[in-house]
Amino acid sequence: MPSKDRCLSEAVEKFIETKRKKKRSEHTIKGYSWIIGKVSRELREAGYDPHPKRWTEKSVDFLLDDVCSESKPGVTRREFSILNAYLKVNGSSIIEDMDIEWQEDGRINVHWLSLNDARRIEQEANGFERLVVHLELHIGLRRIEVSRLNVSDIQLGYFNILGKGRRGGKWRQNPFDMETNAELAYFFELRDMEIMKAKAKNPAVVISDNLLIYERGGNLHPFKRSTVDNMLKRIQERTGIKFSNHVLRRQFAKELHISGVPITRISELLGHKDEQTTRLYIGIDMDLKADAMNQVAQWRAQQRAQMGLPRNGAFLSEARIVSGQSGI
Repeated sequence: MPSKDRCLSEAVEKFIETKRKKKRSEHTIKGYSWIIGKVSRELREAGYDPHPKRWTEKSVDFLLDDVCSESKPGVTRREFSILNAYLKVNGSSIIEDMDIEWQEDGRINVHWLSLNDARRIEQEANGFERLVVHLELHIGLRRIEVSRLNVSDIQLGYFNILGKGRRGGKWRQNPFDMETNAELAYFFELRDMEIMKAKAKNPAVVISDNLLIYERGGNLHPFKRSTVDNMLKRIQERTGIKFSNHVLRRQFAKELHISGVPITRISELLGHKDEQTTRLYIGIDMDLKADAMNQVAQWRAQQRAQMGLPRNGAFLSEARIVSGQSGI
C-alpha cells in the first residue's frame, strides 16, 4: 500500500501535469508546487490530512483563519484559486462548494509620479533606456509588451502590440505620439551599432526580429526582463526618483486623463477589457471623491458665513485657547 507521502506526491504531480499540458511556464509551475507544498505542511502541522481528497470544511476554515494570522504568512485569495484547481483535478470540490465570500477592497494604493519627475526621467534616460521609457511613458506598454516587441511590429505611425494573457495575449494597435519618430531614429542608430559589432566578430550572425537586442560574443541576444528592469534602476540611481515599469505605464494613463482624453480611449490604449478597470487603474474614482469632499467643504463654509460663524479652523483654535490646550 502506497505511503501517505507518495499518495500526496502523486496528487501534486497529477495537477502539475494538467498545467504542463496547458503550456504553463516552468517558473509558474514551480510557483504552484511551492504553494501546494506550503499549504500541505501547514495542514499537517495543524493535524489535518493534506491529501486533496481528504480536505474538509474544517481544514479549509483553518486556512481561511490563517489569512489573518500574524504568526504565519497566510494563504492569499490568489492561492486559494490555485488550491481549488488542485483539489478539483483530484476529485474534490470542497472549496468551490463552500462558496467562500471574499472581502472587497476598494482602497487605492498607487504610486504616481509628479509631472516634474516624469519629465526629469525622460531627460535623464540615455542610450537604449530612452526607448524603454518612451514606450512605457508615452505609448503605454507593459514591460512584457516592450520585451515582446519586434521590428516588424512597427508600422507607419503605429505599433502592433501583443498584450499579456494566458493564451499568448491579445493584439492591439497604439499610434505613435509626436516624439516617437525621433526616438525610433535615435534607437535604430544604437541597434545598428550592436549589429555591426556582432558582424565584426561573426559575419554569419543571425539578426533577430526582436526590437531590443544586444551583442555578446559575436551573437545578438534579446533583452531579458531583468535587463529592462536594470535600465530603470540606473535611472533611479541617477535621479533619486523611485519608479518602476508599471509606474511609467500608470503615469501614461494618468497624463491622458489630466489632458482630457475620454476614459474609453484611455482604456483602449492600455488594452484593458473594461472601463472600470481603467478607472481604478488611474484613480479616477478617487479624484471624483476628492472633488465631492471639496464641494461639501465649500458648501459648509458658505453656511457658516451666512450664519455669521467663524471658519471651523478658527473656531477650534479659539476653543483650545479657552480650554488652555495647546494641542489635540
